Amino acid sequence: YRPYFTIHDSEFKEYTTDAPTPPAVILGVTNPFFAKTLQRWPHIIRINEGTNIGQKYRIKRGENLKVLDSKPGVYTQYKPFLQKDKVILKKLLRGTQTKRPREVQTALLKRHLMELTESFMIP
Repeated sequence: YRPYFTIHDSEFKEYTTDAPTPPAVILGVTNPFFAKTLQRWPHIIRINEGTNIGQKYRIKRGENLKVLDSKPGVYTQYKPFLQKDKVILKKLLRGTQTKRPREVQTALLKRHLMELTESFMIP
């Protein structure tokens, strides 16, 4: 742990080179210089001092990331492998709207996850 990170740190060159895999670190900086220097990192979280607590942000894809965009949010290059299963989501939402017992909701979700696991393990 260090309270600050500068361009004079020994790890600066390692963090800014075009390695195929970025280092496994969490780095917090306040200098806008790093927004441009570290833009190739796959995941960036931007926080403003005036950020409202509880405000929801959409995840933005990395290719839409503007170099000096100072809007708060989560910017990522991650692409999910699975799509949302809208059928199970509708069942669970309908269950909450009709006040279906929690145990039944849990059983529905467990069965769905078990089927997903089985389809992965036994294709």
